[in-house]
Amino acid sequence: MASSDAASGTTKAAGKGGRKAVLLARIGAEQWEWLTDAATTHTLPDQAKAFRCCVNFVAQTDAAVAFQAAGRPWVELEERTVELAPSQMTWLTRMAEEDHVDGGAAAVCSSVIDHCMLQDPTAVFGVVRCKTATAARGSAGVAGLADETTQCEGARAALDSQANVKE
Repeated sequence: MASSDAASGTTKAAGKGGRKAVLLARIGAEQWEWLTDAATTHTLPDQAKAFRCCVNFVAQTDAAVAFQAAGRPWVELEERTVELAPSQMTWLTRMAEEDHVDGGAAAVCSSVIDHCMLQDPTAVFGVVRCKTATAARGSAGVAGLADETTQCEGARAALDSQANVKE
């Protein structure tokens, strides 16, 4: 499983989730720690999965987020490699372009996490959303919430996993 330039959002082969885009995201240490805690609390494989949940949440709930390159200006941002579904990379890139953020998709990651840190964690991490519905601003009207009728393979696996944990 080889990847190339993470800053450019290159695509690489991945495991059961399919092809992933690799992004060198700009994320604060406190935000990364929050993602780490969320991954542990919600039984997610890693911080990158927690971040993908944040992207889906913000994209699919019509959240009013002011995307900015600096996030909170007093927070020093670090570069962290995260894997995203191509639809998530497209959405982040589109948000950066629409809100005129220098630095592209990598620069808006901090704003996405900041928004999620203020939300009910169950709404962000406890709801299975189909990543294919994460495509453009205003995608909340797209059927992104997964249920027993969902055709999205990844969402089906997540729902099955949740059912096994509850038993």
